Amino acid sequence: MSRWTASRCNATRQWFKSLSGVGSMANYPRVTVVVPVYNSKPYVMACLESIRRQDYPHMALAIVDDGSTDGTPAAITQWMDEHTDRVAAVFWQLPHNVGCNPAVRNLALVHLLPEDTQLVAFMDSDDCYVGPHAMSALVDALAKHPYAFAAYGAKAHWPQALPMESLCLFDRPLRPVVWPKNNALSWKNLVNGFVPHYYQALLVRKSHLPVLPYYPLGSDRAFYSRLYGISAQQYGGSLGGIVPVETPVFYYRKRPNSVVRQVSEARLRLQASLIPTLTEDFFKTSGIPVVWHTAVSRSRLSFAQWHTRLENLAATQPPEHVAFLLDLMRQDPLLLPNHRAWLMKAFAINPAARTHAHAN
Repeated sequence: MSRWTASRCNATRQWFKSLSGVGSMANYPRVTVVVPVYNSKPYVMACLESIRRQDYPHMALAIVDDGSTDGTPAAITQWMDEHTDRVAAVFWQLPHNVGCNPAVRNLALVHLLPEDTQLVAFMDSDDCYVGPHAMSALVDALAKHPYAFAAYGAKAHWPQALPMESLCLFDRPLRPVVWPKNNALSWKNLVNGFVPHYYQALLVRKSHLPVLPYYPLGSDRAFYSRLYGISAQQYGGSLGGIVPVETPVFYYRKRPNSVVRQVSEARLRLQASLIPTLTEDFFKTSGIPVVWHTAVSRSRLSFAQWHTRLENLAATQPPEHVAFLLDLMRQDPLLLPNHRAWLMKAFAINPAARTHAHAN
């Protein structure tokens, strides 16, 4: 199978351009969904189908494969041959694994977006949209708030009893969601490590889209901090430029062989050893207001990073490896005693037990 070269991508972009303004499409802003892919053959079809089945009529797909070796590219090209009558799509296969999702997304943003793209969304290859109205809900939110430059929705967890390849959930209507206090976008939740911050929940106006940052302790959080900074600059310190959608918009599917969990033990140890330094750097460079530069905020963000890495290591490695990481955690000067004690209790007695509770 030949790779999609730059010239072929340019030809496809011209095809995208020829589609703009056809029929009633001129009445809808073009939405392009960027999908980075790596070794996700069992799951990527459900992801692409959830995009194809959206009822929003003017969409495109920009897919970049990061050097997959499991047959994912062949599966994607077959899907494109069968279904691009419903949604325009371009696919770029990288010859080698870059191993950096923000870089792969940036490649798509620079080289693959149709020229008439006005709105950009992101989806991971092992996640998918909830119901056929998710994109319409995000677009409608921006239409109702023309001053806003981004809309975001809630996530829903994929039912554990349902195979991840299943398509049966995609035609269900969206349900209203009550936003819990720690699931709203705010500087407090950002620095405290709470997790409403996902690429997959966003729709951003292309005119306001910053370069996607690479940050070893969570590129989603770093990207949101840039969006927060744009909003604060334009709206007098307010986050009003980012509006919520009161429905779940994507399914988060947690698979044991995800990219996050494929990180080697050596790399996890290296990342863990850098947590204190990178946490301090995040506070200095991400535009977080000084009022949140507190010992508690630093400890909570550091806690969130240790929790993620201990959880991933406990899922794939023997207890002695988790014990080594706990020894590194004890030396973190940013962790307050209650956060350190919580991690010890959660992972030292039974390292394989994974809990999603947060420290107080």
